[in-house]
Amino acid sequence: MSMIVHSAALVSFVWTCIIVFVQGIGIYKILRNNSAPHAKPFSPTLKEDDVPHITAIRPIKGVEAGLYECVVSTFHLAYPKSKLTIYLCVDSTTDPAYPVPRKFISAFPDFDAKVLVEEPDPVSHGDGGHVDKLGPNPKIRNISRAYREVKGDIIWIADCNVWLGANSAGRMVDKLLWFLPDGAQTKPYKFVHQLPLVIYLKTPRTAAEEEASLTTAVGSKKCLWQPPTQNFYSAINTVGIAPCVVGKSNMFLKSHLEHLTDPAQNPLLSPANAARRRGVDYFSSYICENRLIGGLIFKSNISGYKKHGLVRGEVAIQPISGMTVAAYIFCI
Repeated sequence: MSMIVHSAALVSFVWTCIIVFVQGIGIYKILRNNSAPHAKPFSPTLKEDDVPHITAIRPIKGVEAGLYECVVSTFHLAYPKSKLTIYLCVDSTTDPAYPVPRKFISAFPDFDAKVLVEEPDPVSHGDGGHVDKLGPNPKIRNISRAYREVKGDIIWIADCNVWLGANSAGRMVDKLLWFLPDGAQTKPYKFVHQLPLVIYLKTPRTAAEEEASLTTAVGSKKCLWQPPTQNFYSAINTVGIAPCVVGKSNMFLKSHLEHLTDPAQNPLLSPANAARRRGVDYFSSYICENRLIGGLIFKSNISGYKKHGLVRGEVAIQPISGMTVAAYIFCI
């Protein structure tokens, strides 16, 4: 019995050391990357014709805490308007959140932005279309049309419940294309994403205050939570031995995903999946689509590109309200 107890104690000690070590890496990188102001991103300062075009896709489903403020942050990005396309996606006109994107379109008429509703999508509902052409994954069905109508090659998918910093578009592009502060370029990434953090709204905002955030910043009393999840997320992406991705804010090239979801061009895919649609639609029959997309891009070889890059200096902030600390801990 003594030998079993000692062996169990040794295993527990080693495992604890590993966890503490990984946590240490995560905490160190978070502090290093976010404790001091970073230089402004380079890509937005290029000549307008040279600025890479971004299509920002924001899937919306239901009314969540801070929805107005989160989605409106897309319209306050420090990025040339002529190089930014915004698609706000909802599944139907009966969704409680449907009036929200309509208000944004009216409030910001000088943006290349529009609301895309899944219901009349020609692939799944229009002439010649069929509901079974896409799998049941609700997020993929929500953004499928936006993906097909992307302008340019850079796709930025950010959930509706995350707030994006003004410089986040430029920093994401700088990381993806690997622009250095002096404008030099090195080996780019196939996929970049932001560290997700949660802010708890201690004072829930009224509907009037939410709507006021269309054009102004209306504050709430907040407290910031950074549970161990973020430390592991940071550490795993620092070591880079495996993909670690959530769907809060991800950027990649459409041309890459089209290529990688074609079994004829990607040996990692089974020829049996040749009939599947390309791009994000390829994942419509699965759950955890963000992990699968990130994983496929991570594992697939594209000459001249690094795997994944976690953006420094900008985090994807998700506000929540009406949730106790215990409830939050047990749901992560």
